[in-house]
Amino acid sequence: MWMVMLLGCRQPGVFVKVVMESTPCALTSTGRVTCWESVDGEDFAWHWLDVPRANDLAAVSTIACSSGTSGVNCYYKTGSRGGHWPNHTAGKYTQVAMTDHNMCTLNVDGVVECFGDSHLTLDGGGFVEIGTDSSVCGLNLVGGVECASPDRLANPELNGTYDHLTHGYSDRICGLTDGVPDCWPKDGDYYVKPPEGVTFTDLHLGDGVICGVQTNGELMCWPYEGDDCLSAGEKCPDEVIENVPTGTFSQVWANVDTACAVDTDGCMTCWPSDLSWAGDQRICTEDIEQ
Repeated sequence: MWMVMLLGCRQPGVFVKVVMESTPCALTSTGRVTCWESVDGEDFAWHWLDVPRANDLAAVSTIACSSGTSGVNCYYKTGSRGGHWPNHTAGKYTQVAMTDHNMCTLNVDGVVECFGDSHLTLDGGGFVEIGTDSSVCGLNLVGGVECASPDRLANPELNGTYDHLTHGYSDRICGLTDGVPDCWPKDGDYYVKPPEGVTFTDLHLGDGVICGVQTNGELMCWPYEGDDCLSAGEKCPDEVIENVPTGTFSQVWANVDTACAVDTDGCMTCWPSDLSWAGDQRICTEDIEQ
């Protein structure tokens, strides 16, 4: 019986979320984590990480962190794996959000805790979703958004009622109401201007590009707006990006060089081939060596 249980724990399931900074990591339906990495100088490949079962996944720079009922487990995506964040993140968590300066967690009681250089906090509880960059924002039980920022920065402001929150590059933030995005900031440099008449189930505001999963499951990517953005050349294309994978998707993660998306069959596609891999290839959990 124990052998059956152990084998069952190692089943990968299907992909449910992909995150990426320097390279991608993905979370499966059974709580396993895999990253595209080079181990001990070998060629880059997908590797399963030996971490406890995870509920959520976040990445920043060369570190990724997963959250679950055993707490938050952080590890290097290349080389030595299994390094852990300080013990003060022990507990039961449903979400983890990271940047270079902050890590914030959402626990099973809806309370947000943040650790890092900016000493951010969201008072009280009752949160169901969080996002962080320089600031931290939380979606509360009644669909409102509350944010906290360092003193030197303007607090992101969303004043509507939302059913999903996305928080991305340089504190850009969008709330979705029945698929319609309401985004901040609405003007200035690098402001977020969603396409008109398009509804989404998921958005990610990356460095230089925004990608979303439309209500019909198709992907759409477009640039930020503003003078600085449009003068940044390759970082900010001046029209909707057309060369995105086709298919029906559930989640997307965008960055300046590469984006990855999980499709409704639980497989994953990353594009274009700007990293040390063959891009635009669809991969499923069973394609990765156990």
